[in-house]
Amino acid sequence: MDKILLIGGPEIAKYTVAGSLWPMISKRTGIVFEHVIKAIESSEKLELFISNIRKDPTIKGFNVALPWKEEIMKHVDIKDDFTNKYGICNTIVNTNGKLTTHNTDVFGIVEPYEKIAGKIDKKSVLILGAGGAGRSLSYYLSDYKNCNVYLFDIDRTKFKRLIKEIKNIRVVMDYEEVDKIITKCDLVVNATPIGKFFFRTNPDSYSSPIKFETILLAKYTAVFQEMNYYPIETEFLNIASHLGHLTIEGTKMLAFQALKTLDYIYKSNFVDTLGFEINQEIEQYVHKNL
Repeated sequence: MDKILLIGGPEIAKYTVAGSLWPMISKRTGIVFEHVIKAIESSEKLELFISNIRKDPTIKGFNVALPWKEEIMKHVDIKDDFTNKYGICNTIVNTNGKLTTHNTDVFGIVEPYEKIAGKIDKKSVLILGAGGAGRSLSYYLSDYKNCNVYLFDIDRTKFKRLIKEIKNIRVVMDYEEVDKIITKCDLVVNATPIGKFFFRTNPDSYSSPIKFETILLAKYTAVFQEMNYYPIETEFLNIASHLGHLTIEGTKMLAFQALKTLDYIYKSNFVDTLGFEINQEIEQYVHKNL
């Protein structure tokens, strides 16, 4: 039987719904495969994992979560345009032992946005969080969609590399500047883990990467989009929704990027036909497990 994997750090099983998501996708698409979640603890174990993947023709591909999205690039054979240019991927296709990289994180944000809110080209976008998917999204929107990208992270060390790689991403240095920038933005994306819950664990608090008073400053037409999918409506989205903004949940990112992975592996086109249906099933699952 074919296998599709998800690899990540030691705690990957605590926050992923992949174990339920992929059986839903298999049932909906009619493609039969087994999904496996694998925690990888070290660079040495990652290298061993890659060596074993090449020898196993049943493993058709795998998704990559933090902390391996960059390091995995050292071990592949073919890189698509985006991952080759920016050195970060989350999807790998295994074709007879040859590994090809893709990045479906950016697709998972852009595709549902455009289906719900219209074209994203040339929009002004504030991205909260400069690690992992936030950085990938910054690159993509700036370079491929001609967006004005504003990037904020409390860890300023993340900015040095970004400034060198892309000239037209504007770094937002503090919360006071966030208050000024948000007034001109068409889209605000939470790419931080703030607001995320672990499954079957009572949250310590409900939190948002920016406060109510900051969200209140956004123009009425601004869209607020979340990368976290548990809970479905984070505090970030809850505040924005109460203030009348259009919001897009992280479950949509999850559904669309998963189907895009399947499309890369099997050269199919399930994204257009099943994206919102899979999203609805994910939301039902999250509600039951909250």
